[in-house]
Amino acid sequence: MKEEYIDAKVFTIKKHTPVLDDFGEHLNINQFDFKRPSKFTKDHIRIIDMMHNSFARLVESRLSILTRNVTDVSLVMTEQKTFGEYISGLSELSLITTLHSSIFDGDVVLQFTNEILFVLLDRVLGGDGASSISREFTDIELILIENILKEYVDAIKEAWVNIEKMDLQVKEIETNPQFARPVANSEMCLVLNFRIASGEKKGYFTFCLPYLSIKTILNKLDARSWFEDSHSISRKKGDKKIIENMMKVRLDAKVILGEAEIPFININDIEAGDVIMLNKKINENLDMVVGDKKIFNVQAGKISKRIAVQIAKIKDSED
Repeated sequence: MKEEYIDAKVFTIKKHTPVLDDFGEHLNINQFDFKRPSKFTKDHIRIIDMMHNSFARLVESRLSILTRNVTDVSLVMTEQKTFGEYISGLSELSLITTLHSSIFDGDVVLQFTNEILFVLLDRVLGGDGASSISREFTDIELILIENILKEYVDAIKEAWVNIEKMDLQVKEIETNPQFARPVANSEMCLVLNFRIASGEKKGYFTFCLPYLSIKTILNKLDARSWFEDSHSISRKKGDKKIIENMMKVRLDAKVILGEAEIPFININDIEAGDVIMLNKKINENLDMVVGDKKIFNVQAGKISKRIAVQIAKIKDSED
């Protein structure tokens, strides 16, 4: 091509106007980003999204059992970026978990903000997860967090089982994102962003799949048989597994005898033997709270030498 012809085409692309070839036909010209070349096709991304929507359901059921509290996990966004862009966008107070499997050509990365891990850790240890903590972890806390990471690793294995059974393992845990370098900064990655909610606390975690690490396995993501048949089988198996796991979840239940308002100025004057009148009548039904919701109206009584309650009414969802 002549230099003038090339310059004309480049100028035309910048102006977003049609380009004609020597025969007057329109040319389809797409701009190419040499610094950030797209490595994942739309089919790759669609199937990976479907797999990790299943992963989200699996991990939320596992965490609900581990923390004894309903936990919600959902995939909110998938994006392509270089590993350097990914790392530079993370909070300094983040935990980077490098994972490896023999089916991969390299490592993949799970990342969590410290704050959401402290919430999960507090619930695992019997707390309410209500406090906001954002600091570095102690050595003992990191050991306990490994039990939480195991639930994520097992959920990834289940979500990927229709592609290939994997021996996924934690290779390294790094508390400073800047020290995590499983691949070069220029390497393109597929980054899956998840939202997690435990009680009133919400946070995010990410799953980073470098192209070079999963390049070989990508060919299996194009298989029509997997898309049409295996995924539906996986969905049924996954849903059954979730139901089985949810049946094991133990929720705290408590009965509220009543409530009373006490002026702050009188708190210091309360002594043993004082009587405080509650807002409930002696023959009125009490509220039973399951988790953090009032589910039942109950009548108080006793069985042998133990206090007991009898379900009188199931409260309406509007209540």
